Amino acid sequence: MRIAFVWQGVSGRYGFWKDGLYAAMKHIEKKHEVRYVEPWDEIFPDEVVLYWEAPCTINGKDGENYKRIHQLPNRKALLFAGGPIEEKWMFNFDHVFVEGEFNAKEMEGKGIPYSIAFGVNEEIYKPKKEQKVFDGFMQATFAGWKRQPLFAEALGQIGLLCGRYQEEDQIPWVESSKSIRLPEIPAEGVCNLINASHAVVNTSAYWGGGQRCVLEAMACNVPVVVMADSPKNREFVEESGAGVVCEPAPEAIRQAVESVKGKDMGGRKYIESKWTSRHYADALLKWIEQ
Repeated sequence: MRIAFVWQGVSGRYGFWKDGLYAAMKHIEKKHEVRYVEPWDEIFPDEVVLYWEAPCTINGKDGENYKRIHQLPNRKALLFAGGPIEEKWMFNFDHVFVEGEFNAKEMEGKGIPYSIAFGVNEEIYKPKKEQKVFDGFMQATFAGWKRQPLFAEALGQIGLLCGRYQEEDQIPWVESSKSIRLPEIPAEGVCNLINASHAVVNTSAYWGGGQRCVLEAMACNVPVVVMADSPKNREFVEESGAGVVCEPAPEAIRQAVESVKGKDMGGRKYIESKWTSRHYADALLKWIEQ
C-alpha cells in the first residue's frame, strides 16, 4: 500500500522526531511505501492518509490545513494528538486512533470507528547506568497547560526542564527560571537526562497531555510523578503502579519525589507488555490493512 503520513512541521522537525510514532512508522515502512508530507503538499488518490493532529486545530491558525486533509476523498485516519473531542471535527475521517482509555471513552457513541494506538520508542528510551543528578526531570514543549512553573516552584535547581520554547506562549519558559531549563534536544539526550533523574515529574493539567513523557520515563525504568487533575496521565500510572499520583502543589510534588527515590517500580516491564513501537505499529496496521 501507499501511505501518506501528514504532520504539519514533520519535515522541519524530522531531526528531533524519534518518539514511539516515529519508531512505529519505521516498522510500517518495512511492509508499505510511506511518504512524509506537510498538509499543503500533494496527496495522491491511491494513498491511505494518516494525519497526526489535534482536532481542535480546525479552529486555530492552522485550521485551513486541517480542513484540507479533513475533506480529502482518500481513505484516511486521524491520529488524535490531544485536546477536546467534538464529532463535527472528526466525522469525515474513516477512523480515529486515540492514545488511551480516557479518550476512547470520550469517543464512545460518536459514530466514528476508533481504536487505541500509542507507544514509545523502546530502542532509544531504555534504562542506562547514569549518575543521579536531578531529583526531577520533565521533557515537554513549554506551554501553559504543561504547567512548568509549578515544576520549577516545587523542585528549583534540583529539577531540570527540557523542551521547545514557543514565541506565542512565552510565560511557561519565563516563569520557570527557578529550575534549570534546556531547549529541545535529540531523543538520545533526553533518554540520558531521564536516567540521570530520580523521577520524571509531569505537571501537565487536565488538557495538558504529556503521556509520551510518562511512557518514556517508564521505558527507562524511572518512576513517574503525575498530577491528580491529569486523568490521561493517571491512567498509565494507576494501571502500571510505576509511579505516584499527587496533588498539583509544590510540597506534594516534593514529597512524591522523595517517596520514589531509588525504587524499581516496574515501568520497563509495563512498557514491554503493551506500549512498545511494535504494539503501536500493529494497531495502525490492523486498520491500514483491513
